[in-house]
Amino acid sequence: MRSWWLAVLLVAPAACADSTPPRADAGQNDAADGGIDDRGSDSGPSDASQADAQALDADANGLPGDAGADGGADASDPGDFAPYRVLSLNLHCLRIDGTPFADNLDRFSAIAGLVAQEDVRVILAQEVCQRPGEVAQDLLQNALEAATRTGWSHHWVYAHEAWAGTPDAAQEGLAIFVRGELRDGRRVGYRRQGSLQRVLVAARLPAALGNLEVHSVHLDHAAPLTRALQAEETSTYALSSTTTLDLLIAGDFNDRIGSETLLGLSRHGFVHQTSSLGTDEIDHLFVHRGARIATDQARLVFTGANERVSDHPGVLVRVRPAQAPSVQVTRVTAEHQGPGFLTVRGNNLPLRWDRGLVAWPAGPGRWTLALTELVAGPFEYKWLINDLSWEVDPNEQGVAGQTHLDQPVFP
Repeated sequence: MRSWWLAVLLVAPAACADSTPPRADAGQNDAADGGIDDRGSDSGPSDASQADAQALDADANGLPGDAGADGGADASDPGDFAPYRVLSLNLHCLRIDGTPFADNLDRFSAIAGLVAQEDVRVILAQEVCQRPGEVAQDLLQNALEAATRTGWSHHWVYAHEAWAGTPDAAQEGLAIFVRGELRDGRRVGYRRQGSLQRVLVAARLPAALGNLEVHSVHLDHAAPLTRALQAEETSTYALSSTTTLDLLIAGDFNDRIGSETLLGLSRHGFVHQTSSLGTDEIDHLFVHRGARIATDQARLVFTGANERVSDHPGVLVRVRPAQAPSVQVTRVTAEHQGPGFLTVRGNNLPLRWDRGLVAWPAGPGRWTLALTELVAGPFEYKWLINDLSWEVDPNEQGVAGQTHLDQPVFP
């Protein structure tokens, strides 16, 4: 085993877990490599100006796009941008039942009308479906451009087949829409999957909107443990795939306030921005506590019988620049070639010995996990393949607030 301590960052307080190191055969977990395919699509503004940044899908290992490809937006200040609104909305695929609209053209025109009225600049959408002759992401972008009289772009990613064997059958996915040029769109598959394949879509907003990293999610609908693990993976991906803490996550979590699903984000420093909207809501929006933004004016939209556009209300918040507290980051990186994915277990929460946190590809043969909520001081940890096969070295020795590079050896 070789381990180096690299750059010193800083770390925020959290509780301590059991410090007992694991046995070599401890903690077998039913984890599997969540396979994803590379289906995704981008559309830039339909006027003469086209997005000048190439959007990247994640590869089969969930490799994020190059965080520095656009000249270092990760390290840039979000600046004194004008406040704007973000809408999170589950579109209920291409179904219009339960709405007052005759077709999807009318339904998407109603969505675009609210977007224009409320100065919405970003839409994080779920159940964005396509079938021959009807592509929701294109229909909605066209409606947005007509209503706002300006260019929009989007990144759509495939999740699974919806309503198979029925007249509503379609390819279901998620999408991010932005007024202007969306950058670095990615599709990331969860390692823990339920009965339907679940993915997240991530992208970076333009500088005029604060260079935020935004994520749209739609978590498992059936299994509470799978859903909670997917929420945890969302958190670790958001933190580990870039060096910025200007992170926003929203979507259909299929769970309510107080659930393990939402706690899976809170334990990693993400603060619930829409908790005032009611304990029965399953659509939520989170911002990391270290982000240089704040949100306010949260409310539900499309709630009345004559304005309903989906079986979900929309979640609307206003985003504005703000001072952020100093947040201390711990980062562990492993050099490892081979199949499967890596996780990390350890003795300080949110690390634990009985279940691993998923690490994410950071380049060929490199896996990274970033944490902002480790208690200050030394800690111990181990790497695992697929959260099943432990490294054979003694426990790695870490110091919170530092970056560590390891070369674990596996059986």
